[in-house]
Amino acid sequence: MALNIDNETNYDEYLKPINFIATSNDHQQGSLIFFDKYDVLYTAYSNDYRDKNLQLPFISTRKLHDKGFYYARHKGNECSRIKLKSELDYTFKFITGFSYDNFAYFLFMESYNSYGLKNELRLGRICENHHTPLLSYMEIRLKCNEFNSTSSAHLSIALIGNEYEGFKLNSSSQDAKLLIGFNNDANESIVCEFSMSQIHEHFLDGYSRCTQTGRGTLIPKLYNNTV
Repeated sequence: MALNIDNETNYDEYLKPINFIATSNDHQQGSLIFFDKYDVLYTAYSNDYRDKNLQLPFISTRKLHDKGFYYARHKGNECSRIKLKSELDYTFKFITGFSYDNFAYFLFMESYNSYGLKNELRLGRICENHHTPLLSYMEIRLKCNEFNSTSSAHLSIALIGNEYEGFKLNSSSQDAKLLIGFNNDANESIVCEFSMSQIHEHFLDGYSRCTQTGRGTLIPKLYNNTV
């Protein structure tokens, strides 16, 4: 595929999303760092079994100032970081993170032991335009047929023939695709495509159930309620 680039090309549009992931030696846990379009630095950490009072926040936000990185929201600090509050030992393997259409997304494998080891693929998101963004955090569970485990994903675009559509990350006129490579215990694998517009609708549906009918569910690891 040939891509014509001229002097007016915004290279950042093509390079995003860029994120950095670090994993443990056994590749079962991982951490994630990426910037959103407002130059806010998002960091996400897995529980490393240290005392809960010493654990790093599950997700935090920072801004770069003259003297280094500071929490993006200082008021109460709770608006700058999300802490784990569950008595269960959750661990996370972050797969990717990205900023898209005014939301910051976090894709990760979640493991915990509740009457047996449970593993789920979760997609969390934060509204970047919210006055206290981390208070807007929500999650959904992703799976493809009977596959629910992954170690790779990529935010991509749809191509028509051999033409590149000039994809813009924050354009509402185009729909990005989240491509996830799933696998299972039988060493079988599959690549599944998720529409970001449909993912957005799924989040909105969950928000509506919570605010309009009261049938929402608190996220167990953040509120210490039972799984």
